[in-house]
Amino acid sequence: TALELKDVLLVGSSMGANVALAYAELFGTAQLRGLVLVDQTPKMINDDEWQLGYRGLTWDNAEAWIRDFPAGLNPFHRPPPAEVLAAIAEEPAFSVDDTRALLRDHAYADWRDVVARLAVPVTAMAGRHSPVWPWESSAWMADNAPDGRLVVFEESGHVPMLEEPERFNAKL
Repeated sequence: TALELKDVLLVGSSMGANVALAYAELFGTAQLRGLVLVDQTPKMINDDEWQLGYRGLTWDNAEAWIRDFPAGLNPFHRPPPAEVLAAIAEEPAFSVDDTRALLRDHAYADWRDVVARLAVPVTAMAGRHSPVWPWESSAWMADNAPDGRLVVFEESGHVPMLEEPERFNAKL
């Protein structure tokens, strides 16, 4: 609003996708052209009615998962070149230890009702081989958004922008 931006394409990857959904819930979609949600599930905790969340995460083990995250998680199906990984390692985006409260809020949220009410086009992108959650969680978002589409990256895990950068950029 302060920058008077209009027709914004809001792109969020992983937790950022749910931040984009939180934005739409809090502020609406009037200033948005659309949402691109990259390899994220709208509900992370699995239960009897939802099995497309974070692999193995349930209400019974959620606090231990939050405490121990990332616990050796390898997000890649095909790791990017060593120079890309080195550049990322030089400038870590954030400290997980400093953001555990945010991770808890992220894990406990359920954005499925927001996805179903979005008044702008939604593109849900997923890595076919994501070790984090099934790609079908993105398919669910594409199917349940009023104007949704799905893009699956066949050779990617959780970070298709690094694993298939040319195709990712073309689809974006």
